[in-house]
Amino acid sequence: MLGDYQWSEQTCGRLSKWDKLRLLGLLAKAKCMEQSSRMAVSLRLRSVLQDADENWLALPDSQLVKQVEEEATALYSAPMLAHCYRTYFFAQLFARYYQLKVDSELLAVSSLLHDVGLCSPYSEQCSHTGFQIIGARHVQQRIQQAGYSQHKQRCAYEAVSLHLNLYIRPKPQFAEAAVLQRGATLDVIGANRHLFAPALLAWVHRYYARDGFRADILDTMQTIPHAPHSHAGFLGRCGFAALAAANPLDP
Repeated sequence: MLGDYQWSEQTCGRLSKWDKLRLLGLLAKAKCMEQSSRMAVSLRLRSVLQDADENWLALPDSQLVKQVEEEATALYSAPMLAHCYRTYFFAQLFARYYQLKVDSELLAVSSLLHDVGLCSPYSEQCSHTGFQIIGARHVQQRIQQAGYSQHKQRCAYEAVSLHLNLYIRPKPQFAEAAVLQRGATLDVIGANRHLFAPALLAWVHRYYARDGFRADILDTMQTIPHAPHSHAGFLGRCGFAALAAANPLDP
């Protein structure tokens, strides 16, 4: 579905030399686009999302979402659970900013479980499989067990498996993947926060505070034995932890 963005399931998230070059290219592209976007906003050539509809700060009311919330609460530490909730709501803000129609239920399930590969006992697989692939497989299985179509299973799988890709075009055909990637990246390193009025970010933080998040996310980067050729392992060597440590959203 995602063409150039798709990473082979057969590699378990293992990056080839070409993949690493492509990932560095996406990193450079994302940073350049963020800088140009920030300048456009400062010059009032680009708008900022000032508000959203009254229902944006709510999870979909479905049995599957309720079950996944229970699972996430049992798996994550409190700071990481709050991160997953913030990822969902930030993703919804990006969906509104780019005027993308998303499947909110799939986005909620994918957001809440996108970091499951960092949790015990799944994290034991990180030495040979990228944690985003571990999480994607788990999410696809949950969607399948709930009786959803293969198309929805694939959308959820891609949303989780691609969230470390650094840049995905905000297009309708891969809307969930694009906004989840942006929501997670905003929460971890503060990327593209300039696109939203401070009050919108403050609303999310009011309900899902950032207490302890910096320490927990850095711990997952530094103590989990990520495979050297996985996305997490490669991004770690590129200094991603320093970006997370300097996240301006954290107190």
